[in-house]
Amino acid sequence: MTAGENHRSVRQKKKLYIVAMAIFVVVALFCWWFIVLKSELEKEELVRKALRVAETFNTPNSEMMFSDRTGPLQTRQKTYLENTMRIFPDIMGIRIYDTSRADPVIAVERARLPNPSSNEGLRKRVLESKEYRIDEVADSENDSPFLHVFVPLRSTLEDPVTSVIEVVYSKQLPDSFLIAELTASGLFVFVLVTILFVTSILIERRKKDSDSNIRIKWIERNVEAFLILSVGLAVTFYVSFHAYQLNLHSTERAFQRLAAAETDNVFEIMREVEDSQLEALARFFESSVHVDAEEFHRFAGFLQRKKTVWGWSWAPVVAVSRKSAFEAKARMDGLENFSVRNYQTSQGTFSSDADGWMYPLLFVEPQIKGPSVLGLDLGSIPKLRDALEESLDTALVTSSVPLSFSLGGEPFSGALVFRPVFQRNGEPRGVIAAFLDIKTLLQAYSGENGKSISEIKIFQMEPNGSIKLLGLYGETEEETESGSLSGASSVISVLHAYGKTYIVETPKDPAFWGHYSPRWWLVTSLGGFFVSGSLATFAGAQTWKRRYLRRQVAEKTAALQESEERYRSVFENSHASMLIIDPQDGTIYDANPAAEKFYGWDRQTLKAMKITDINTMSPEDVREEMDKAKKTFQTVFAFRHRRADGSIADVEVFSGPFLIKGDTYLFSVIHDVTSRRKAEEALRDSEERQKAFINTSSEIMFIKDEQLRYVVVNDSACEFLGRPKEEILGKTDFDLMGGKKAELLYRSDIGALQSGNSCVTEETIGERIYETTKFPVPLKRGNKGLGGIIRDVTDQKYHESRLRHVATHDGLTGLANRSLSQDRLEQAILHAKRNGGSVGVLLLDLDRFKVLNDSLGHSFGDELLCAVARRLEGIVRESDTVARLGGDEFVLLLSDVARGKDIHSVALKVVQEISKPYVIANREVTVTASLGFSIFPQDGYDAETLVRLADVAMYEAKRKGRNKVQQYAEGMDRQVMVVHEMEMELRKAVELGKLMLEFQPVANTLKGRVESIEVLTRWNHPTYGIISPADFIPLAEETELIFPIGEWVIEETCRSMKDMFRSGVNPVQFSINLSAVQFRSKNLVGTLEHCLEKYSINPGHVMFELTETQIMHDPEGASEIMKRLSRLGFRIALDDFGTGYSSLNHLRRFPVSIIKIDKSFVHDAVIDPSAAAIAVSIVAIAHNLGLSTVAEGVETFEQLDLVKGWECDAYQGYLLSKPLNLEMMRKFLLDRSDSEMT
Repeated sequence: MTAGENHRSVRQKKKLYIVAMAIFVVVALFCWWFIVLKSELEKEELVRKALRVAETFNTPNSEMMFSDRTGPLQTRQKTYLENTMRIFPDIMGIRIYDTSRADPVIAVERARLPNPSSNEGLRKRVLESKEYRIDEVADSENDSPFLHVFVPLRSTLEDPVTSVIEVVYSKQLPDSFLIAELTASGLFVFVLVTILFVTSILIERRKKDSDSNIRIKWIERNVEAFLILSVGLAVTFYVSFHAYQLNLHSTERAFQRLAAAETDNVFEIMREVEDSQLEALARFFESSVHVDAEEFHRFAGFLQRKKTVWGWSWAPVVAVSRKSAFEAKARMDGLENFSVRNYQTSQGTFSSDADGWMYPLLFVEPQIKGPSVLGLDLGSIPKLRDALEESLDTALVTSSVPLSFSLGGEPFSGALVFRPVFQRNGEPRGVIAAFLDIKTLLQAYSGENGKSISEIKIFQMEPNGSIKLLGLYGETEEETESGSLSGASSVISVLHAYGKTYIVETPKDPAFWGHYSPRWWLVTSLGGFFVSGSLATFAGAQTWKRRYLRRQVAEKTAALQESEERYRSVFENSHASMLIIDPQDGTIYDANPAAEKFYGWDRQTLKAMKITDINTMSPEDVREEMDKAKKTFQTVFAFRHRRADGSIADVEVFSGPFLIKGDTYLFSVIHDVTSRRKAEEALRDSEERQKAFINTSSEIMFIKDEQLRYVVVNDSACEFLGRPKEEILGKTDFDLMGGKKAELLYRSDIGALQSGNSCVTEETIGERIYETTKFPVPLKRGNKGLGGIIRDVTDQKYHESRLRHVATHDGLTGLANRSLSQDRLEQAILHAKRNGGSVGVLLLDLDRFKVLNDSLGHSFGDELLCAVARRLEGIVRESDTVARLGGDEFVLLLSDVARGKDIHSVALKVVQEISKPYVIANREVTVTASLGFSIFPQDGYDAETLVRLADVAMYEAKRKGRNKVQQYAEGMDRQVMVVHEMEMELRKAVELGKLMLEFQPVANTLKGRVESIEVLTRWNHPTYGIISPADFIPLAEETELIFPIGEWVIEETCRSMKDMFRSGVNPVQFSINLSAVQFRSKNLVGTLEHCLEKYSINPGHVMFELTETQIMHDPEGASEIMKRLSRLGFRIALDDFGTGYSSLNHLRRFPVSIIKIDKSFVHDAVIDPSAAAIAVSIVAIAHNLGLSTVAEGVETFEQLDLVKGWECDAYQGYLLSKPLNLEMMRKFLLDRSDSEMT
């Protein structure tokens, strides 16, 4: 071991001894502090007990007690004091003083106590301050200290303090506590001495092993950690032991406070029985000359509500000689069969006649329902007679000893408390007895305050000092006539009342201790373990760190020696010039032989020079460069050095710090770079010219050598490759990107080199299109490289493609337009002529698309057209063409079809797919299509003819009801011409007002009264006559003439209603049929509001008839329109009910008022019972939903009888009236009104 280590070992021992002495001192101080603390806690406990004792002697009769020192009250108080000392053995004496004299009024002492006159001044301070005082007095004989506690006595808080009670204790700590504390402290000191002894041995052994180069054991190496951990654990156990003692004391104090609060409440109830209830009942008797049974029960019953005692009774004092007269008077007062009787038990009958007085029970509350107890002589009960006589003799409230007997068959266990009542002349009148049942009292207390203590026992002390259990309340209620106190396992409190001493015992509740006991000792233990472990771990870590540092120092020392030897060898034998320079003043410390040769001076001359003598820079510039190097950690410098022959050389100096004997020097290696600098300058000029040329172009330029490595790239190329120039030069495409892309570029480069000519290629990278031009480039030494220029032609290609696409495709759907489809159809026809086969031309038009477009918006219509286009593209083959001709018209070109029937199959599939629902803008919508097609070569030989014929077939499909497929047939074009002519005639009829209205009435089924009129539209054709709506309305919807027709019908109906009502016709409801297209028109509501305002029509007189097919085309949109009409006041009828689908769902969802049963049910019901059954069900459902029903098409009385049998509300048909013009309908209504009046 070295001298330093020996010194460190001695210092460790000294520190160890100092720590040991410090620990001994701390333990001694802690032990003394804890004994003092324990003594103070014990003193607080004695003071608390003295205060409790004083509380039991606070009495309103204190003046009487002090004025009559031989009287019964003072005798009773002295007995109380003696009983208190019997219960609490640590009380050495109790004295009570008044303000009139120095000696005590009452004194009870267990042994001789210090002279009380020495405490006279202390008593005066207690009387003045009205607060307790304590004094410690030593016994002169045995030197045992006594604790005197002086407490003021008062009857109430407001009364002045006139007396003092002195409680004297023997103030000695228990021997067990002192022994335990000294044992714990001694054991702790022993453990510490042992730990320190073992530690010193380990330190000594570590020293010897180190001196002998023996491997040090783990415990010796970590002796500091062992010491810290051992001492820490010992201190933890010692402190935790005392914390546990304080925990026990704290928990016991908490339980004592809780028990004191509980017993105080019990004491208050017992005092209330004496001070309030007994006293009140006694004053009632004293203030009354005579008290009958009713008065007693009423007054005692009021007291009984508190349920503090079992019951109340009145027993007058009766002379034996007046027994018969007393019994006779009691019977006269209403007590039937009353007689005075003695107490009987199995041992015989007891009598009180000996002294000539009886105490019969006259009143008892509560009244006993069993055998009467009235007349029982209380004086004949031996256990009660002494208490009776004492109460009468002393005129004080007196309790009997505990007893058990039967009252009218009800058992009673407890004591009787007597309060004597005297006449005005002082003669005894009788006694009031309270049946004190402790269980009843405790139950009353628990009911008022809640029970926080699990068990309470109450004992009564006998004159001989024995105790008897008076009552028990708690979890295990077992009553016995005798008992004993539990001692240290419970809290004892004393109450003096009724001439007896009561002991209240509250056993310690394990649940309370488990729940409320604080865990200071546990926290202390865990904290001690944590701190000890942490400190020991830290000490161990520090020990390991010291060993590691020592090992590192030894290794670095050896390495330094080896490095110095290598340095000297390199320095002397290197061919590079080397200098060692002092950074402080620039002096050359040393130079190697290579430096002598390079500079031309010998070593001694160089060592006498400064670096500023060699460097051509000024000394200030050299100093600035050196300072900059220190700050920026620069190690390479470029200087110009002067040599001995006067020449100047460009040098590159590599310099860094170097330690020599603890001083820092600069170790510099000098390289001659004069030739290289000249070449670099020439190359730099060439590169700058080249960069200036190629970097001005936005095109990508590069040159590769014969190995296809990049040797020149401009800024655009760097940006294109996504790398800086330094990472690109000297690399191939395989180095930069790898994979298939590099392989493709390699093949392209090789092809360009081998061809010897320039070549142009085009490729797409990501979303960009690039055009690359590659050409050979001559290099040095006859090699050939590859030059390249890359241009981004994406925008150019895009614009070219966009122009081609716009010219041949539809801008909305992206499909082929009319021009492209015409060209493809011509190509398909040429191909079919050469190779055989057929070509199909399918032309389709969406049904009622304009209605959807107008009602739901043009953006909605555009999205629908795009969805139809996508669906059509999914149906046909890739070789086929789908084109949009404009609006909602599409064409499909099916080329190279083997059979004509295959075209028909495709057409059916197209119509089926188109009719499937679409979801546009979160709305589900259904649209159908009418499709016509023609076939090459059977229908035509050129494109124009085939398209025209397909268009003719499509219009025929629309004429047949839409959502149809129609192949062109010969002569079909003539039918189209007929439809076209009818369209023109209908348009002219609308313009010239050739349409007319007819009116058909609807009458009540039972009364026959006309309730409404249905408005019917007719077309008076010049050739065909009257045309019904079923024949021209579909054409009007298809040609959009339905809108002006609908507006004309609404306005003409309103005008007709106004004219008819003005002519005296009673207002009736007019119903207007709305077509599907008109119903979804955006202008419908506006037209209605305009007509109502123009003709002053009540909307309640207008009803609209709709069919199920109309509303199911778009249920959500139909529901919204119907609700708007309903909010405006219009009524809505569901026409042709029963012929559609989901009818019941319509009744639930839509605001429908009337259901019109289709005439097919009326006609079929005569011969088909099932039709009648359906009609009856429709009527029943409608009535249950609060809707009215109308039967359509009633033409015979037989049908009318059936409708009446269905209980249908109204009917309509030719039986009532055919459709009439306005004038005839007016006359019909007037005639009908006259017939109804008559």
